[in-house]
Amino acid sequence: MKVIKARSPFSAIINVAGQVETKVELFLWNKPDSIPAVPNYTFSSKIVSVANPIGVYNLANEIQEFLNAIMPTTNGVINQQDSRLMWCNVQVKTYYKTATTFVLSQTLNYVAVNAYRNYQDGLQNTNTVTADVGYFLCGEVSIEQNLPIGTYDANYKYPFIDLLVDKDLLSGNILVTNGEAIENYNLTTGTGIDMYRIPVLTVGTALTNNYVFRVFNGGNKIVQKTINLICEVKYTPLLLSFIGKNGGWEHIYCFKAKEESIEIKDLEFKSNQNYFTFDANIGQRQTYNLNGKKSIKVNTGFVEETTNTLVEQLYLSETVTLDGLPVLLKGKATVLKQAIKEKNINYTFEFDYNFNLINDFI
Repeated sequence: MKVIKARSPFSAIINVAGQVETKVELFLWNKPDSIPAVPNYTFSSKIVSVANPIGVYNLANEIQEFLNAIMPTTNGVINQQDSRLMWCNVQVKTYYKTATTFVLSQTLNYVAVNAYRNYQDGLQNTNTVTADVGYFLCGEVSIEQNLPIGTYDANYKYPFIDLLVDKDLLSGNILVTNGEAIENYNLTTGTGIDMYRIPVLTVGTALTNNYVFRVFNGGNKIVQKTINLICEVKYTPLLLSFIGKNGGWEHIYCFKAKEESIEIKDLEFKSNQNYFTFDANIGQRQTYNLNGKKSIKVNTGFVEETTNTLVEQLYLSETVTLDGLPVLLKGKATVLKQAIKEKNINYTFEFDYNFNLINDFI
């Protein structure tokens, strides 16, 4: 399983001695569909010059059309699959022409997620995406997670980690430990690739004490995450979820005070009453297209400095929800706080709910 991070450029490179023209065929499909009989996209180009004959095609934009962030309704079941729109299959066929006909050069198979690379991660192309792995973690695994203490409910939206699994390459079961509780799940049944969500809380026995959450593949540890259980007695915690750097859902609980506001917009005109039926109870102005939107300001409560990584990804995310409702982040800048300067780190976020209060969808 070779993974493409589709929010960063992904280039197909063709470099065959003597080529005068190049071509790329791109096949895209979501499971359970099969590979299309004809390519979704075909690109071709003559070489720039004999001195610079290399053909380079950026395919990232086309790949993103087959990716969609779907928020699960519940995530208390560990072996529940994520939506297959969260990832897609990609096949790239490259061709070259030295005379009159195209010749097949390579057939390359990938899996794409709605992730991105940092500048320091370097370029992404058919020469660099070569690692064939059995699993890909779509979430940050080393950052401490704060959870509210409460009664365990398998239908509640607990934070989770998205895990992309290639059942043909992955050997051994997935073993999850929540403190003293151990659960063994076989995610390798069947064949092919699927994405699973691994909730960081699956059993009620771990609700009162902090613990270390671990995921193993056979005897190999692939995830370790410290879970801090917070007793919030005054406010109702809100779960902030967003698509992060690795293409999976990331989560931050907002424990402290929230503040909601409402903004109304309309068109106002002077009304035109009939002179002979004048009524003083009718005003002189009339509003049209009246609608409104709500905003909310939330606080995380005290968090570790490692949360800065998630805050950075939140500001770079294209999809954000607050307690399952779509929101837009207000503001384009924030200070990434340091514990050496601030003993207690708290983040305040402001969001607009991403819908009108009066449903005017057509």
